[in-house]
Amino acid sequence: MARKRKYPHLLDIILAKRSEGQSVSEITVFLSRAGSTDPDGGPDERTVRRYINEFEALDDRVKLLDAPFVWSKCPEYGLPWTAAEYVINLSRRWLRGELFFFHDSDLNLPVPTARHLRWAWRLHTLQPEMEDVDIWCFSMQFSVRELISVVFDEVQNFSDLDAAFMFQPWQSPAQMSAYRRHMERHTQGQKIELLMIRVLEVPGFSPEVKAAIGRSALMPALLDTLVPKDFEHLPSEILTELEIALNQVTVR
Repeated sequence: MARKRKYPHLLDIILAKRSEGQSVSEITVFLSRAGSTDPDGGPDERTVRRYINEFEALDDRVKLLDAPFVWSKCPEYGLPWTAAEYVINLSRRWLRGELFFFHDSDLNLPVPTARHLRWAWRLHTLQPEMEDVDIWCFSMQFSVRELISVVFDEVQNFSDLDAAFMFQPWQSPAQMSAYRRHMERHTQGQKIELLMIRVLEVPGFSPEVKAAIGRSALMPALLDTLVPKDFEHLPSEILTELEIALNQVTVR
């Protein structure tokens, strides 16, 4: 039996055209005229229909994890009840504007997504001594990459994040060197700014879900700055230096 061909790079276009009301046949013709088909003429109508059906079937599951977190749904998220205290407290600190010095309680921040908080809980169990703001930033990196892999049916690289928690390069120059040597044989994950652009353009997510995904990530470019690729410093350290620098400018 022939293996199904995969066209994850065309999923964005297929879903966008579907959201515009185009039929499967119209989308297939559009891809052909745009030169997006492979030498064998794929994807054909059957493949386009499969992609649409799989995404629509997936949407409820994705929506559950990428909608704002609801405490009573912990079992549905795959979270134990014992996780509730930590993730609720983390969410409260975020909503009160306490995680980042440039936020305040008047910002009307969105409730974080269940996917984000599920990763936050995992990282907290791994590193219970890590500051909340660091957990927040790292868990957002994990959750966005996971979401991209689920929605777009493509492999995302977690090796840099996994290795960061294995080697803890922020703790010493020796551990930084060990991390860099390890990463010479592995691929760096994509910047969250690029991933977030793709996520927020996906048709089918409600404005509420997009707000929870997008605004919980801060400005994606800022999050990339707070989590540098070599992990030499933790986000909390970078934020502290940034706050000190801004205060000095204000005093002048």
